Amino acid sequence: MQRGIGILFLMLLCYISPARAAGVYTEWGKAMEEKENVRVLRMAYSNLDTLPDVFDQFPNLEEVYFNNNRITVIPPSLFNCKKLKKINFLRNRLRELPEAIGRLQDLKELSLSYNKIEKLPDSIGYLPALQELNLTDNKIERVPASIGQLQQLKKLRLGYNRIDSLPEE
Repeated sequence: MQRGIGILFLMLLCYISPARAAGVYTEWGKAMEEKENVRVLRMAYSNLDTLPDVFDQFPNLEEVYFNNNRITVIPPSLFNCKKLKKINFLRNRLRELPEAIGRLQDLKELSLSYNKIEKLPDSIGYLPALQELNLTDNKIERVPASIGQLQQLKKLRLGYNRIDSLPEE
């Protein structure tokens, strides 16, 4: 029995260590201590209302997961993260997507479903690498014509919004 527990403990350590080695952080404190190593921030179900405006302090940040919180605003520093590939703010309280989203040239996935977003900025079409855009269940009335510029887009989810027509593009 003791040997079985020892093996289980070693397996657990092997499982946890690669996550840290891969740059996955689930706490602000640890992430701020090891800024250069941060590649992924995972803080889903964390009862967050706001986020600190410190994202530009993580030079290697590639993915953020803040789903299932109460966040109302995306901090401006997030849009300075040049290596960002995935953004997930599913099930929050966002009302807008800032025009600065267009700066994220390497962004591949953007998930903002189940928020309160009313309008999409024209800069949504300036994301050359974007492959997935999930905006289900918001309050969007109009899709900007710039969306036609998303040449890499493979998945577009716009259900349960207030859209009555799509641009020809």
